[in-house]
Order: sequence, then structure tokens, then C-alpha cells
Amino acid sequence: GAGCPTQYFWEAFPASASATQRTTYLFTYMGLEPERPSVMDIMEDYWRLLPRYQGVDLDDLTPERVLFGLFTSYKDSPLPVQFDRVMQIGDAGGLQSPL
Repeated sequence: GAGCPTQYFWEAFPASASATQRTTYLFTYMGLEPERPSVMDIMEDYWRLLPRYQGVDLDDLTPERVLFGLFTSYKDSPLPVQFDRVMQIGDAGGLQSPL
């Protein structure tokens, strides 16, 4: 399939003591429009694109754990700025929740 009409960002990190084990994740930013891709659509794209990103065949992988979900982000942070001369940026600004 053509996949979701959104830009994906990939990251991979070593996991455990083995050089063959890693943690890989994909994320994207989307609005709240009802026509946005579903979480399942994005998960299907993850499995379709993972071999190209990691340079491996899916048949050669043994997934240990699969997690997926949504993170809320805000236009107006729910965390108020405590000082006039401090600008909160990124996670510290409450613009995006890591969990």
C-alpha cells in the first residue's frame, strides 16, 4: 500500500547487552482532523517500512515487545510559566507529553 500521508521520524537504540538487539520506534505529528490516519494504519506502515529502515527482513526478527499509542500535544501549555524571564521549550514547556 501507499501508506499514510504523513512524515515519519525513526529512531533506533541498542537494547540489552547484545549487539543484535535494539529498540526501534517511529513517530509522527498529526492534527485532530477525523480523516487523519489511525494508530493501526501507522502500525501497519511501521512493519512495512521497518525492513528498509533497519536493513533486515521481518522474518529474521524476533520481536520481544510491541508498544504503540498516542501522545497529546498542546497549543496552549497546561503548565504555567512561573517566571517572567523564563521561556519553556519542548517537553519542559508542556507542549508535548512524553507519557
